[in-house]
Amino acid sequence: MSRTRIENGAAQWRRRPLECIAASAVALSASLLSGCADKCLDNSAFYEQKVWTQVVSKNCLKCHAPEGVAANKNAKFIQLSQSFPGFLDSNLANISDVARIQFDGQSELLRKPLGEMDHGGGAVLTKDSDEYKVLSEMVDRVSKPVSCGEDNSSVLPNLGIMDPVSTLRKATLQIAGRLPTAEEETIVAEGGEAALSERLGYLMAGDTFITLLKEIYGDVLLTGRYNQYDGQALGLLNDTDYPSKNWWNPTGLPDNMLSADQKNNRKWAGYGVAAEPLELIAYVARNDKPFTEILTADYTVVNWQAAQTYGVDPKSIGLTSPGDYYNFKPAKVQITRNGSKLDLPHAGVISTPAWLNRWPTTTTNVNRARARMTYKFFLATDLLAVAERPIDPSSVTSTNPTRDDQYCTSCHKVLDPVASTFV
Repeated sequence: MSRTRIENGAAQWRRRPLECIAASAVALSASLLSGCADKCLDNSAFYEQKVWTQVVSKNCLKCHAPEGVAANKNAKFIQLSQSFPGFLDSNLANISDVARIQFDGQSELLRKPLGEMDHGGGAVLTKDSDEYKVLSEMVDRVSKPVSCGEDNSSVLPNLGIMDPVSTLRKATLQIAGRLPTAEEETIVAEGGEAALSERLGYLMAGDTFITLLKEIYGDVLLTGRYNQYDGQALGLLNDTDYPSKNWWNPTGLPDNMLSADQKNNRKWAGYGVAAEPLELIAYVARNDKPFTEILTADYTVVNWQAAQTYGVDPKSIGLTSPGDYYNFKPAKVQITRNGSKLDLPHAGVISTPAWLNRWPTTTTNVNRARARMTYKFFLATDLLAVAERPIDPSSVTSTNPTRDDQYCTSCHKVLDPVASTFV
């Protein structure tokens, strides 16, 4: 990672989606800390730069990952790969716990890799190896933690922090698409960081930021594909579940016989269904709700036409003008099953028809694709990078590999519980 990229990333963090923030944080720390080997290292930095890099990732991870052979034998020493958010903190906590376990006065963490105790992997290190010396120091540090104080100058030696006015200028361009006014610059110059924070909050409360937010997530979720032509998104809805989907054409007229009003209602009904995920995200941000609500909201948002499509009375949720196409209000939707109305179990973005159809299921993947995308988009975790998978399919001999074969269970033990929640 170049210095320019680091500096830009530090200045732009506020505008980035959650998965990008998480990924950048890991990359940033790894890049910056790599040049500080001669400086004071607290236990966290020592684990990252020495233990993880020189020992765990090279010698231990293959067996001691959550899906590895050791984990299947209930081993206490379990280390996450870098595909998991927060893997360094989790790994440090685990290795510290194991380091405290002693046998005949010596830590198991030091005896097992030498093969002196029951260890399925046998002897993987020698006492005179650099890796073993690093592991020994880690054990010592667990009982006597090293603290380096609060001086971060050594941690960020090449990082230049812009002054508040320069930050304001860059942020205003990024968020609002304009330069700051002279008055704004004066306020921030006189008020410093506190004034900058207040001004950034103001910028992020505006419509321009909401537009930017929808653009960011539009590039991630890709649900905009359902606006390629008028009413395309309506084809995503099941006729039985949504008997009102064709409310704009109750007699089933062919397209060439539709009135201008009918075509217009079809167009904006389709837009409402297609835009639903992004408008829900916008609603959460605009109303200053917890951002987690994009996945936990027990409601959705609809415009006047989409409300009709879902069988919701527009007036009951505050929609009075059919021509206010971009006005989305929260609503709870019901579906029809066996002639009865059932409450749709809303779960924010991931229960919207546009998102579900953009990442569809089949009889064979049984919602696993949806689960993978949930991890990727919202938990910054690429499950396909979590563990090794065999190149040769013939190496998998189990009759139920997703349950019994270690190459398959590495992903499926994490993937399948989430997949099962989609119905």
